Amino acid sequence: MDMRTQVIDKTVVVSSVEGNVQILLADGSSRPLQKGEILQPGAKLNIADDAKLILAPYDDSPASATPDAAAPDAPVPGQPQAPDAGSATSPDIAALQQSILQGVDPTQNFEASAAGGAPAAGGGGGGIGGVAGASGNGGFVTIDRTGDATIAAAGFDTTYQTEPVVDTQQLAEPLLTNELADQGEQLTVPEDGVLNGNVLTNTVNADGPDAASVLFFSWGDNVNVVVGTSVTIDGVGSLVINADGSFTFTPAPNYDGAVPPATYTVTDGTDTVQSTLALTIIPANDISDQNESVVATEDTLISGNLLANTIDNDGPQAPSVTGFSWGSIINPALGTPVTLTGVGTLVVNADGSYLFTPAPNYDGPVPTVNYTVTDGTDTVQSTLSIAITSVDEPVGLAGLQLDGGELTLNEAALADGSNPNATALTQSGVFTFNAADGVQSLTLGGVTLISNGQAITVFPQAITSPLGNQLVVTGINYNPVTGLGSVNYSYTLSDNENHTKPVNDAALGESFGVVLVDTDGDSTSGSLDVVILDDVPSVTLTSGSEGVGSVFVDESLVSLGGAGNDGVASASLSAATVQAQFNPAFGADGAGTIGYSLALTGSNVASGLFAVDPQAPAGQGEAIVLNQVGNVITGSAGGVDYFTLTINPSTGEV
Repeated sequence: MDMRTQVIDKTVVVSSVEGNVQILLADGSSRPLQKGEILQPGAKLNIADDAKLILAPYDDSPASATPDAAAPDAPVPGQPQAPDAGSATSPDIAALQQSILQGVDPTQNFEASAAGGAPAAGGGGGGIGGVAGASGNGGFVTIDRTGDATIAAAGFDTTYQTEPVVDTQQLAEPLLTNELADQGEQLTVPEDGVLNGNVLTNTVNADGPDAASVLFFSWGDNVNVVVGTSVTIDGVGSLVINADGSFTFTPAPNYDGAVPPATYTVTDGTDTVQSTLALTIIPANDISDQNESVVATEDTLISGNLLANTIDNDGPQAPSVTGFSWGSIINPALGTPVTLTGVGTLVVNADGSYLFTPAPNYDGPVPTVNYTVTDGTDTVQSTLSIAITSVDEPVGLAGLQLDGGELTLNEAALADGSNPNATALTQSGVFTFNAADGVQSLTLGGVTLISNGQAITVFPQAITSPLGNQLVVTGINYNPVTGLGSVNYSYTLSDNENHTKPVNDAALGESFGVVLVDTDGDSTSGSLDVVILDDVPSVTLTSGSEGVGSVFVDESLVSLGGAGNDGVASASLSAATVQAQFNPAFGADGAGTIGYSLALTGSNVASGLFAVDPQAPAGQGEAIVLNQVGNVITGSAGGVDYFTLTINPSTGEV
C-alpha cells in the first residue's frame, strides 16, 4: 500500500489514529503511532493512504496573568484551593486541561464538539470537548482525508475568556515558508560503466533545522524504497540511493536504452520536497569481430562465414558485411566472384558467407582479405587469412612416347641421296611437362633447360648428337605458378649414316634423354627419339623393252639327237646387253657393287615348252618344267634335262 511522509511543524497531540500510521525514530526505524502522543515539531510520520488521523494543537507553556487581575494567594499545601469568584476555572475545563497534559485522549473522557463550537451535550452553548461556554475558536478538527494529516490552526482557552491557555498571538502567526529546494539531477553514464554521484548536490536548505537527507526513493516498479537498498529493473540496471544523497547506478551489461527516472524525497527535518534523478546511458560500440584464419589443402575449396566470430549484443540490426578488399581488388560488389590471377577466386556475401577456390595446383601465399562489419550503427574492421597446404603432386612428360620415334628423317633427302630435298633434312617437334609443385630442373640430352625454377633464355640452344647431327632447342614455355610448360626443338640430318646389317639395315635411331625433377624431389624421365631411314640402293628397268637382247640355239645337232650338223648347241647373252636392261642407283651411301641373278619363283614352273615325241599326236611330248639351283635354271621333262640357263652374277652375262 502507498504511504506518504508528513513532517509535523507545531506541537500537537494525537487524538485519534485509524489505520497504519508510523512514526519515524531517530535511528531510522519506525513504530505505530499511539493515541495521546504529543508530537514535537520535526516529527516524521508515514501515513497510509487509507489511514485516518486526528491531531489537536498542544501548548504546554504557562499562561500569562491578566494585567489588571490581582495576584492570587499562594496555595496552602495540603489544602484545596478555592476558585477565584471572578475567574474561577470550570471543573470541566480543568479536567480537560489535566487530560491533555497527561496525554490522555480527551475524546474518551468528554463529549467532543465539532470545530467551531457546536452546542455541547445537555443543551449548553458551544464549547471545547463538549464543555459549555468554551471559546468558539477552540476544539478538535477531525481530518478524514486519505493519506494526509492536517494540522489544526485553531486554539482554545482553558480559563474561559479571562485565562487563555493558548497564546493567541502565537496562533495568529503565519507558518514559516519552506526554504528547502532540490533542482534534481540529469546525468549520463557510458554503456557498461558505473555512475556514482549525490542527489543532494543541487539541494538548497537555508533554514534547516537539519541537514538535508533523502527519506526514500522510487524507480520504475520499485516504489518508496528504503534508502540504502539496492533495487533492480531487469535489463536496465540497478540503483541504490543512500540517506546522505549518495547513489550508484550500474547499467545492465550492454544496455544503452532508456532509463526510467528515479524520484526521491528530500527532508531537512521539517520540510520535504520531491525531486528527480534522470539518467542517460551513452551507447558504446559493442560490436566486435575476431579475425578469421583458415587452412585448406591444395586444390580444395574453402568456405565459411566471416561473421562466425562476431559479437553484437545490442544491435540494432543483425551484423552484416558491407564491403571487403583482397590484394589489388578494392571494394568489389558483394556476392560477385573476383579473381587474383594464379592465386584463386573469392566471393563474399553480405551475410558473411564466403567461398575461396584456389588456382589449380597453387599452394603459395594468399593475400589477406580485409572486410567491414556493421550492426546498423557501429562498424568494425576484420581480416580473413587463408593458408594453403601443399600436397605431393606427381610430375609428368608428354610427347615423348610416340611409336617409331618423335622425328623421322630419310637419307634420300641428302644432296647425294636418291631424292635430294634440303627442307626435309630438318624436322621439328614439341614435348610438354608438368610439375605442380614447381620445376626444380629439366634437362635434355644432358643440357640443363630449367634450373631452380628458372628457364634458360638464350635460344636457339644447340645439342650435338652422337651421330654428328644437331638437335636444337628453339624455345621453352614455362609457368612457375602452374608448373606447366613445353619445349620446342628441331633435328637436322647432316650426312648419311652407317646402317649396319642386320639390325640397322633400313633404319637407324638415336635418342636424347629427358629428366624432370620438381621442388620436392619427385622425378620422371623419357627420351626424345629420332629415326634415320637408310637411302638403300635401287634398280629399275630401263624404258623401251625393245632393246632387250636375244640368243638362238638349234637342237638339230647329232650330239643333241638331231640329224644334221647345222644345229647350235649353246649361245650367250652378253653382259653389256644384260646390264643395259637395268638402271641401278646406289643412294646417299655412295656406289657399291652390283650383282645379277636369275629369279624363278617356285619349282616345276611351266615353261610353255614340250619335249618331242614322234609317237605322240603332232609330235608334242611331255611338258618341260623349270627349276632353279643357284645361278642355273634347268628345263626338264620326265626326268630328262632339255636345257639350262646360266647367269654370271658379277657381269650379268647369260
